[in-house]
Amino acid sequence: MRSIFALAVVVAIVLLAACGGGDSGRTRLTLTEDGCTYEGDESPSAMQTFEAELKNKSSKLGAFEIAKIGPGGTFATVKAYVAAERQRLENGRQFLGPPAYMTLGARAVVPSGESGTLVSTITAGEWVLWCAHDHPPTALFLITPSLQVSG
Repeated sequence: MRSIFALAVVVAIVLLAACGGGDSGRTRLTLTEDGCTYEGDESPSAMQTFEAELKNKSSKLGAFEIAKIGPGGTFATVKAYVAAERQRLENGRQFLGPPAYMTLGARAVVPSGESGTLVSTITAGEWVLWCAHDHPPTALFLITPSLQVSG
C-alpha cells in the first residue's frame, strides 16, 4: 500500500512539473537603467489577448507599450524612428512621439521597483514592444525582434 501511495506522489510531482509550475511560458518585459528585455512567444496567434508581466528594475518611472505597425511602416522604419528619438533625448531635445503608421495597442506605466501588467488584444500583423524611462522620457528601448502575429 505504501509503495502505491509513494508512486502516486511521484507521478503527481512529475505531472505538476510538466505543467509548468515555474516561470516557463510566462511573458515578461523587464526595464533596467540600460535597456529592456522580453521573454515570451515571438509568434502569437491573432485575436488572442497579449498579456505580459512588467518589472521596472530602473530608478525611474517606466512606460511599457505594444503597438501595431501599419501601412507605410516596417520594423526597419520603427528601428530608425527609435534611434532618432534616442538621439533627440540624448541631445536634451523633446520626444516627438510615435509615427502615424503605428497604432497603440496598450500602454502601462509602472513606478520604479514595482511590477505591473500590459494587456492588449492583438490582430494579425507585425507588432512592436518598447519600454521607456518616462515623464519626461529620458530613454527609449525597442525590443527586437518584432512580434509576428499570425491570422
